[in-house]
Amino acid sequence: MLLFVTVSTVTGKMNFDTNDTQVSAGLAQDAQPITTPIVQSTQFYDPAKAFLAYDPTSSNPQGPCEFNLDTPGTITSLQEWLPGSNGFCTGAVWTLQNELYMCDYSTSNSMVYLVDPTTGDHTDVGPAGKSLHAMAYDVTTGIIYGAGGTGNAANLYTIDPETGAATLVGAFGTGGYMLLLTCDGEGNMYGIDISTDQLYSINKETGAGTSIGPTGQALNYAQDMCYDIDNGILYVAGYTTSGILFTCNVETGTCTSVGPFQGGAEVDAFAIPYQTNMPPETPDAPDGPDTGSTDQEYTFTAVTDDPENDQILYMFDWGDTTYSEWVGPFSSGSEASAKHTYTDVGTFNVLVKAKDTNGGESGWSAAHQIAISEGFAALEIQTITGGLFKVKTSIKNVGTLPIASIAWNITLAGGAFIGKQSTGTITSLAPGASQAISSKFILGFGKTVITVKATSADASDLKEQNGTVLLFYIKV
Repeated sequence: MLLFVTVSTVTGKMNFDTNDTQVSAGLAQDAQPITTPIVQSTQFYDPAKAFLAYDPTSSNPQGPCEFNLDTPGTITSLQEWLPGSNGFCTGAVWTLQNELYMCDYSTSNSMVYLVDPTTGDHTDVGPAGKSLHAMAYDVTTGIIYGAGGTGNAANLYTIDPETGAATLVGAFGTGGYMLLLTCDGEGNMYGIDISTDQLYSINKETGAGTSIGPTGQALNYAQDMCYDIDNGILYVAGYTTSGILFTCNVETGTCTSVGPFQGGAEVDAFAIPYQTNMPPETPDAPDGPDTGSTDQEYTFTAVTDDPENDQILYMFDWGDTTYSEWVGPFSSGSEASAKHTYTDVGTFNVLVKAKDTNGGESGWSAAHQIAISEGFAALEIQTITGGLFKVKTSIKNVGTLPIASIAWNITLAGGAFIGKQSTGTITSLAPGASQAISSKFILGFGKTVITVKATSADASDLKEQNGTVLLFYIKV
């Protein structure tokens, strides 16, 4: 059965080839399968998804299918489906959400579909409002693109994933059918015009195509290409006189055969699944102190979630041109902490970002401000109290720096027969911390002056209190 029908420019079939070879975005004529040596590809994670537009051997029905990139000679049909008025899909993309979109071939208004990649079942998204020949997906922005039109009217569009509506970006300016379109993992867009048989780089802002080089193949009829993001290879599900899977050199445009498709089938709407890694959510501003002093260590904390429950590392920007190392990993949703000491006075914005163990990074968080003043050491002896047998008080660090090796003594001048002097050492006191001290056993009678003294290398304090010793009771 002959499936290729010559149509006029009204239906979108035009001749743009300089050698007067007619090119078409439609289905191919019956052709004999060819045998080509197979080139082994690198690792892939899922079978490639596509639409089997035409099988001259009738081994598989028209509809969604899948095949392995290193064995295109085996195609697995998912189900029979004849979309639209022309009965096949011509563009496909695989999104970061692991969704498979396809668009059908139409000379006026292509329909966009969501297709189940396992069963081939489809759901209508909506009409594009334009004739689409190909689709591409930019993983760096999440934007779906479409190619449609011919000659001077061949344009790049963006596609609304919710409605299917196409919005004009601009003309390719290549003069023919930009029938193949794709983006690599860095968002670079490529297209092949089957009228010129050239590979082009496409400006996503304007639609303008810039020639990279000839494909070296006489490509014709419905076909597609897709970039294998995991392995960095551009594949072309091509058709010349029969269906063949090619790799395409993005530096030169040259296409090299991987092998023929099963039965020389015409394969279109080509999408290659890839391993996706969603980065952690951007953390909120870190928690930590609002004020502090120089040469004092402070702790800041942060927490966020990873959409795939990956473990998370954190990096803190201390706001003083220094950063922490990556801290972690921590379980998703678990709090992380890091410490920092400021050496300069000022107000600093502390930020944090997260990275999962697969390398996906979040943005920087909002800032937590900390005001740092000059650090100082100061001790203060608290209220002196009496009671049975002993005098008691506490020593407090009222400065902003930790104080070490604090020697103290309690002396009673008059009234005491036993326990006139007591001494001790406090190992260290953090800012704001205090420690209780007490005298030895005291016995006596009469008025007394109680003196408490605390001394370190950085600070000291002294306090006196009048009192009376009444045998074993000290009244102050």
